Order: sequence, then C-alpha cells, then structure tokens
Amino acid sequence: MIAAVMLMPAPAAAAALSPLLLQRVHWTEDAWVAIRVPQNGAEIPSGQNLTVEVEYSGAWGTYRFGRSQQAVEDEIETIELFMNGSSIATERVSSSHGTVSFMIPHQSFPDDGMTLQARAYSRVPLSLSSRSFFRGRFHDNQQIVESEEVRVVFAQTPPSPSASDNLLVNGGFESGLDPWIFQNWPDRGTATVTGSAGEFKEGDSGLRVDITNPDVYWMVQVRQELSFSPREYTLSFWAKAASQRTIIINAHEEGTWTNLGLWQEPVIATGWTFYTYRFTPGMSTNNGQLVFNMGTSSETVWLDGVTLTALGSQPPPPPPPPPVSPGILSVSAYATTPVAGMLPANADGLTVGVLGLMAQDEAVRLERLSVRMNPVNGGGPDQLDKLWLSDGIKSVGITPVSSDVDGPMQVVFDMSADPFLVPVNAFLLLTLKVDTANIDRSNNSKGYSGEGFKLDIRSTDDVTVTGSETGLRPVVVGTPNFNEFTVYRSVPIADVLNPRVTVPLSGNGVYDLFRFTVSANPKGPIGLYKLTFGVFPTTVNVSGFELWDSSYSTAPVATNDAVAAGSSASVLEFLFDTDGNGTGNGGEFREVPAGATRTYTLKGTVAGFSPNSSPFNGITTVLAGDMAFPSPVMQSAAGIDAGDQDDFIWTDFSHTIQYNTSTATNTAEWTNGRRVQGLPSTTSTAQAI
Repeated sequence: MIAAVMLMPAPAAAAALSPLLLQRVHWTEDAWVAIRVPQNGAEIPSGQNLTVEVEYSGAWGTYRFGRSQQAVEDEIETIELFMNGSSIATERVSSSHGTVSFMIPHQSFPDDGMTLQARAYSRVPLSLSSRSFFRGRFHDNQQIVESEEVRVVFAQTPPSPSASDNLLVNGGFESGLDPWIFQNWPDRGTATVTGSAGEFKEGDSGLRVDITNPDVYWMVQVRQELSFSPREYTLSFWAKAASQRTIIINAHEEGTWTNLGLWQEPVIATGWTFYTYRFTPGMSTNNGQLVFNMGTSSETVWLDGVTLTALGSQPPPPPPPPPVSPGILSVSAYATTPVAGMLPANADGLTVGVLGLMAQDEAVRLERLSVRMNPVNGGGPDQLDKLWLSDGIKSVGITPVSSDVDGPMQVVFDMSADPFLVPVNAFLLLTLKVDTANIDRSNNSKGYSGEGFKLDIRSTDDVTVTGSETGLRPVVVGTPNFNEFTVYRSVPIADVLNPRVTVPLSGNGVYDLFRFTVSANPKGPIGLYKLTFGVFPTTVNVSGFELWDSSYSTAPVATNDAVAAGSSASVLEFLFDTDGNGTGNGGEFREVPAGATRTYTLKGTVAGFSPNSSPFNGITTVLAGDMAFPSPVMQSAAGIDAGDQDDFIWTDFSHTIQYNTSTATNTAEWTNGRRVQGLPSTTSTAQAI
C-alpha cells in the first residue's frame, strides 16, 4: 500500500494543516493508496519539522502460496516513506496493524512543495478484505490533522505468487537439498534440510548450516547455478542465526568469478527475519551462481523461502548487422578423393570423388551443382545407372541420359527445394558416388568394358549458392577435378607376396624369384593371358625359368630364356600357352573364378654361384605393369600382345556367349594392366634374394 500527500510551502503567516483526503486507490506493483490535498494545498509553518504517522491495518483472510491455501492475517512487514519519488526512510514492523512515525526535518522541505508516499510491503499479496486500510496523520508539533479512514479496494485481483515466478528451484528446501550445492572445504561444516520446530519459516522444512571450523567466507557456502541476463532481479529470503552474525551473499559467473551486481553482507538476527535485495547484472551468462557464504563464523544459520524473481528485462542487444558484401565459398577436391581406378559393373554406391566446400563470412546454401562427365576411352553416361551426391545423411541422385556424344556431358544436381548448408570456416564434405551399369556385350548391354569417365566442375558458374544471411551469391573459388575411372564386367586385384619361401642364395639350384596373387572380383571371373617380369642377377647366371600356378597340377609354364650375370635389362614374357611355342592361340589362358584367388610363383635355376663373390650373389625380380591404355582399349589377346603396352594381358569375359575355351582369346574382350589394383604402372616393388 502507498499513501501519498501533496504538501506546499508555508506562507508568511503560520496556518494549521488542512484535512487530508484519501481520494484514489488502485493496484500497481504493490497495493498503494494515492492521497492528495485539496486544490488550495496544505501549508507548513516555516522552520517546523514535520512528523508523519502512518497507521496501517491488514485483515484476516485467505491466500494461496504454493500448493497450500492458508487462513492468516495479512502480515505487513515493512513501511517505507518516499518524498518526491525517492525513499527517505524505512521502518520494519512485525504485525498486521499498527502505527509508525517518520520525522522529516524542515531543512529537507523542497521549495516547490513535496509529495509524500508510504508503501507497505507484505510477504504475501494483501487480501481483498474490506478491513485493510491506510491512514496518515501529519502534524507540525502544534496540531494533529488526521485523514479520514479509507478502505483499501483493489482495481483488479493482485497476482498470486507462483512457482514459475521463482527462478530458483526448491527455494524452500521442500524437496531436500538438490539442486542446491553445499560447499564444505574441507570438512568445515554440515548442511541439513530439517523439518524440526523452529527450524523452518514456511512450508514443512528449511535449511540448517552448522559451521564447525570457520575460516574464509567462501569455504562454507550454499549455492545454486542458473543463467542471468542484464535485467533487474529481486532476491528475498528468510534467515536467522544462533547468535547475531554476518553472512555474504553474492552472484557471480563461474570460472571468471565476474560479479553480477550482487554483493551484500547482511547481519543475521536471532529471530526469523525477511531480507530483500535488488540487483542488475551487467552481462548475460549461462554459468551464473547465486551464493550464500557462511564460512567466517561458527554460528549456525537457518535459511528458508529463498526466491529470485525478475522484475523487468532489458531488451537483448540487437543482432549484428548482416555482412554488406557477399561471402566466399571455396570448392575443392578433398584429400579423401579416391585415386584413379577400375570399377566392377552392376555395383552400387562406389565413391569416385569427395567434394570439399567451405564458406567464409556467412553460411551458404548449395542449391544446384553442375558436374561435367568427361569421356575416358570413349565412355560416358552409358557406363552408369545413377550418379549420387551425398552428405552422409541426405542423397540427391541423377540418372544420366544415354548418349552417343563423344565429348563431355553436363549433369545437374538440383537441391533448390532442400539445399545443402555449407557452414562458416568448416568443411562440408559431399561424396560423389555411382551405380555402375551392366556390361554384357553378348546381350547388347549399354555399358562397354574398358570405357569410363572423369568428373570435374568446369566453372564457378556451375555452382549455384546463396548466402544464408545476405541472400547474396558468394564469390565461388575453385574448379575441382576428380580422377579417371573405367568400368569392367569384373576386375582383377594383384598382390605382391614375400618371395622368400626358401632360404636366400646359398649355392647353385632352383629358387623362388617372385611370388604374387591375382584375385577376381565377386562380380565375375577374369582370365590371364600374359605376365611379364624383369630379372636382374648380380654375379650368378639364371635360366630354366618356370611360372607355377597354384590352381593347376600340370606342369608349369616354361620359357627357354636365360639371364646372364650383370644383365641390365632382362625381360621375361610368359604366355599361358599349352604347347610351349610362345604364341597365343584360342583357349590359351588361365581363369580365376569370381571371388577366387590364385598364387603365382616365378622360379629360376641358378648357376655360377661363388661364396666369395663381390658384389654379393643376388637376384632382383620385378613384375611389370603398363603405363597407358591400349587403343582401342579392348581387343583380342593377340591384338593387345602386338602393341607396346602389353606386359599384363587379362580379360573380364564381357562377351558371355563367346566365353569358352576355344574362342575367348580371339574376342575383343582383352586389355592390358593399366590401373589394375596392386599392379604398378611400370614395375612392381623389386623382390631380391
């Protein structure tokens, strides 16, 4: 409740105070009564102090606090006197009715008059009972003028307190201690939630803190963690102590310990006393703490009914203005992009490129991406059933249009309805994947063995992007190129093994010079027609070379070549022919079934060994590969063997009908070792014994 009276300076002649009328009653933040004098004002004799007696009365009634409805008296706890809007005095009271007196020295009288207001503070909203009133008596030590009694009537029902108003959780300790944190460092006290008589003020329980070894204030404390923002807060609580003592109450940010506008050192009385403080943090934080520090004294402290409410809010700072110029988008082939290679037909989700995108200044929405498909060995879109762009969660697919065009072809990914979002200063990785087409030339499949493609982004104009904040198109930097891939019905995989299945050279005799395996992809079998080795002995002679196949029990493939000691370029060509004449005729190949592995061992007969030779006795052997594709890429076996790039000749049996032992080598389904996995482009890693 607030009572207000307008007082004017006294004229030259002293006059008695005029009767004061309570004229207007309404509800604001607290209940208050506005009192103003009649239009002619009230005169105060010069040089006289003014005594203001405020009589107040609450009423019996009911109110709801938390979950309980109680019948109690409206307990007014504090009367505060204001002059011209500023607080000049406060008196604590402890009953629902009574009178408090304030003396205003005449030196404080403003020349232009003053408005006096009295405000009553109550722990709970004042009830709607008609028995509540405020009455003021004003006298100048000569006469007492009393206002008439005016009943307190509210213009609207005052708001009832609600658990949601309290920013603290379990402020009344009705649910134990949690989430309050009790700091006891080290072993200096105890915190107990108690329901014993006299140890709580409200509800059914309160908090008791016993300090057994006092020291620095923060060593014994009760705190709760919460967020703060730059708005006005009111902290209220009940407290008492075993003997009068001081505690420290503060709010700060954990870690930086920046004060958030609250540091109070109240003297705690021995009886339950209500304390209220207002403060405004100078910053926002999600790591705030409200702390009751009790470590400096051994006197027990009781707390109850702790509330923290926000009385008002300051508007959040405006967001930073969006950038006035477009950002930058960098586009590159990411480091995990696979190397050039061979792909099996009828396979899904094979990675052929990884695109790395990074935005600067603002996030970017990728809405369209145009990718160019360049032909390899005359290939193109016919090698693929589907081309995919994926971030690992969302995938966008395109079915390439079959085309006989020999040049590059553009394919466009359209994500405008659901763009990929490129973050600021972090990579968005988009994987380019393919589903390869079927290859079966006997049944007129659209795919051809040995043909392929190479993807790239030809121009920055092929990337359609929009800044997420400005809506502007960022500057696109980079035109990435990806590696070449060729497609086959099935593909071989070579793996060089350790040749030392026997002891190193210790004399003349037959030795294993080189060992390796060839595996066929599970998609289909492969056939081998020719293998080529380089053999380089130091001080011994080698002859009688034989190539053993782990899958055949018949005699190995032999050659009549001989390599003399010190030879610098000794090339051995092994054709899988059965008659030993060194030429390839129909049916002279070795098949590796789908998903199977064959082991091949090159053996040679050593002569001229000397235990005291210098340099040491040794032989270095390599398996040769091919540096370029043949032209055309698929020919008969003999046709490939007639060219320069003919060290490793194999087939994927893409002509399934003609695939038989009498005609296969004459069909245009053979190629060389270019990009066979595990096979080098020139020679393998040398194996020496």
